[in-house]
Amino acid sequence: MASSKEESAEYDPWFDQISLGIAPADDAVGGSTGNTKVVIKNPDGSTVDVDSLNVSDKMKDLLKAVDSDGGGTLDDTNVQHALQLFGTMKEVFGSKGTMSHKEAENGLHLLQQLFKDKAANAHEVSYMHMPECVQEVMKEWDLDRSGSVSVVELSAAAKAHRKVKEEGRIMRRIIVALSAVIVLLLTGMFVMSYLAVDMAKDLT
Repeated sequence: MASSKEESAEYDPWFDQISLGIAPADDAVGGSTGNTKVVIKNPDGSTVDVDSLNVSDKMKDLLKAVDSDGGGTLDDTNVQHALQLFGTMKEVFGSKGTMSHKEAENGLHLLQQLFKDKAANAHEVSYMHMPECVQEVMKEWDLDRSGSVSVVELSAAAKAHRKVKEEGRIMRRIIVALSAVIVLLLTGMFVMSYLAVDMAKDLT
């Protein structure tokens, strides 16, 4: 019994709530998954009420959650979509063909945060989940070393980049102008030398 209590205490329903839509029992309302009637449609067209199955309540909640379109009927299409979803999650979040609860949580948490940032039009974006080479570049813009880059910091980086480009254009113009001056001076020296030689011939 002690072991069962420990497992129950360590159980984190976050993954179920996010990926399967299973709400905690305390938060259940009229439209929750647990109170929704879902039937399993067999290949011969007959149906079986999920609540009538001799399985645990959690297993019933899982089967009802597979009915992601909320149509009340669980068929092969729903199962195929669920398998594709979990297959993609294992491929993206997992490693070596498996996916731990922690890996799923981390991956879904990242997706959740990205969607929240987009919906809230967030002024900061974290770069800690990005590749190491990208992080090194982003750190140059992260002035307060917070692990995220704000719009202000990105604007400052963009202004600095524009300033460098503008300075580069000015330097190119200066180099072109100096080159033109040098060519003009060399041409003048050549002309003066030619005239001097010509005058020397006339004197002799």
